[in-house]
Amino acid sequence: MVFAAKMLGTAERGVRVRLLLDDIFTTVDDIDLAMLNDHPNIEVRVFNPISRKGIYAFNYLGNFSLANRRMHNKAFIVDNQLAVVGGRNIAEEYFQLEKSGEFLDFDMLSAGAIVKDVSAQFDTYWNHQLAVPIQALVSEKDRQKRIDAADSLRSEMAEAGETIYSEAINTPVLKQLAALEIPPYTASARLLTDSPEKLLEQVAVDQQIAVNEIRDVLRAAESEMMIITPYFIPRKKGIELVRELRARGIRITILTNSLATNNHTSVHSAYASYRKDLLKAGVELWEARVDAAKRTNADGVAKGEFLTLHTKGVLIDSAPLVPRRAMN
Repeated sequence: MVFAAKMLGTAERGVRVRLLLDDIFTTVDDIDLAMLNDHPNIEVRVFNPISRKGIYAFNYLGNFSLANRRMHNKAFIVDNQLAVVGGRNIAEEYFQLEKSGEFLDFDMLSAGAIVKDVSAQFDTYWNHQLAVPIQALVSEKDRQKRIDAADSLRSEMAEAGETIYSEAINTPVLKQLAALEIPPYTASARLLTDSPEKLLEQVAVDQQIAVNEIRDVLRAAESEMMIITPYFIPRKKGIELVRELRARGIRITILTNSLATNNHTSVHSAYASYRKDLLKAGVELWEARVDAAKRTNADGVAKGEFLTLHTKGVLIDSAPLVPRRAMN
């Protein structure tokens, strides 16, 4: 509700909004997405949608080889001037709007020439044949439902007010950003993107852009690497790479989810089968504690929150990072 309302509000200021959403694990109804799309300044497309006929789960499992071809990109681009990229999904729990737990994530706010590359990546996926306009998935018979949904959304937001966003924009870090008190870190940047065509065709190993580039970067390590990832399934080739790096004396530290913090039990089960191999290879393996997100107030009373690690990052041959102001 919160994101939909903000999207509507932005569109009503005359801003063009495009939303490209993968279909898997999307809990928003097609009616609500179509309601947003009805606004003249909003366009919504769904990437590789599963058939809406019959039972959704059967449609997914019955054509798994195609249905499991997903878009996992995350990018928020504003006026081709700023881009936020990272691992965060669009759902309330990822933004601390749902209080039963806390997702620990990482975002990067970027400016400069790299933003054009992020925009180009978005357009590549937006214009791909797997990106289906939401109006193709709904019937005109549902138009009144969409009108009612828009009225309901505006009514709910009028009652809810701006409490959540008022709290967010008054956090210390955003106040510092607004006051230009946080200097930017200037560096060369490069965007790695796989073509969406790999979702339709068998791609040769030498054409797997992201995985090959990342492997080359890891092999170039000189002393150590620290890996943070919520889901870690190295498979046979990954274990071979780990052993190769360890044989050269590269220190490897990995932080990932425990069974208690992982929001995908099946993924943890697959990862668990590799733990012994990783430890035998000399990897320093850490798993997140479920109570790591507890907060303590002034009275010393802990507030219980469960943690899910959702951060993805690799730090290679670490050195102190000293922020530098952008050159004029």
